[in-house]
Amino acid sequence: MQESSHQQGKQPSWVFDPFAPGFDANPHPQLARLREEHPVYFWETGRAWMLGRYDDCVSALRDPRLGVSIRAWRYAHELQATPLDSVYENGLFALSAERHTRMRKLLSPSFTPRAIATRQPEIQAIVREALDRVASSSEFDLVPNVSAVIPVRVIGRYLGIPRDQEQVFRDFASALVAGVNPVLRSQLPASAFQAAAEGRELLLRLIAERRRHPGTDLLSELIRAEDEGDKLTAEELVTVVRSLVIAGAETTTHLISLGLVNLLAHPTCVERLRLDPKLFPNAVDELLRFDFFGRIGTARYTLEPVAFCGVEIGPGEMVIPMLSAALRDPRRFPDPDHFDIDRDQRFNIAFGQGAHYCLGAALARLEAEVVFSEFFKRYAAIELVDGPHFEPHPVLRNATSIRLRVIPRTTPRDSPGPG
Repeated sequence: MQESSHQQGKQPSWVFDPFAPGFDANPHPQLARLREEHPVYFWETGRAWMLGRYDDCVSALRDPRLGVSIRAWRYAHELQATPLDSVYENGLFALSAERHTRMRKLLSPSFTPRAIATRQPEIQAIVREALDRVASSSEFDLVPNVSAVIPVRVIGRYLGIPRDQEQVFRDFASALVAGVNPVLRSQLPASAFQAAAEGRELLLRLIAERRRHPGTDLLSELIRAEDEGDKLTAEELVTVVRSLVIAGAETTTHLISLGLVNLLAHPTCVERLRLDPKLFPNAVDELLRFDFFGRIGTARYTLEPVAFCGVEIGPGEMVIPMLSAALRDPRRFPDPDHFDIDRDQRFNIAFGQGAHYCLGAALARLEAEVVFSEFFKRYAAIELVDGPHFEPHPVLRNATSIRLRVIPRTTPRDSPGPG
């Protein structure tokens, strides 16, 4: 067994830098080198081990010797405390196995693919409303007008967030996603912490209101949810909503943004999708695999010694499965740099693996399918005019501007949707 280079005080001469200029636009050269030459790499900036190969990432996501609580990290005591810390320490992703199983058992009925599919008309209406707002424009910016609006609005409607509180909810979502990385959290602006606090207060008010006057929204369903007499408390409900927001708001924005850019780069695939909407689900999974939007992965923490690629990592270490590298691993995906909407997606781990598989995966997929379907039904031609342009973000490749030029179709748009 090889002792880790970090333990030996050695590091390769090459330095992996997910914040380097150009990484957002094209991370794949760096990711390929990480995967092929340094598959178990100690990232000095984050004081974390990065895993670049598919099998190692799957192993890390499923191995009970790697926990999700930052308290297990040897450097946790050195982190500067922030008002957001409790969000992640008590979040759905950081719960003990027993509490996590209990919460998911209560939540799962609302997030099965069948349950999510009933939301398609509502999602379709939200998407059409967003596109109607730019209907008079032959050129518009995808991100602020469409992809940044729809996911938060979908989750907001799902939860019953009032329309006049959507901006509060959107700021809340952005703050939660930006704070995911514990090392970089203290560098967030004060406005992020304020937005998180205001979002929490909004949710507590809505929970109290729904307890008095239940509706048909998800928040009311979760309040009613019961498993052998076990109901969710107000703080647990806030935890659930935070987890949904982290998993499904800003991340879905980038799935839509980068996904449409990649589809436009493959016009033959676009034509196939226009002709056969049943291809949309597989195409969305291939978009996630081909150009994953994450800058860095979600951390795990070693509870006892583990080994990857013959490198032993001791207890108390942060381990980051780099899904963006793993999803182009040629050991699992033949010809991985080729975009193929017919590819077998059984091994796609974009939504995670094991007990912490993304609860909102079906919702994110459906949103993306509906957006792309509506674009291709509404517009005869879509041209990328400028972008994507990116702005700094601690955990995501944050595309903030993608200008499109469109030509509307002359035929009716109410043709069959995805699936």
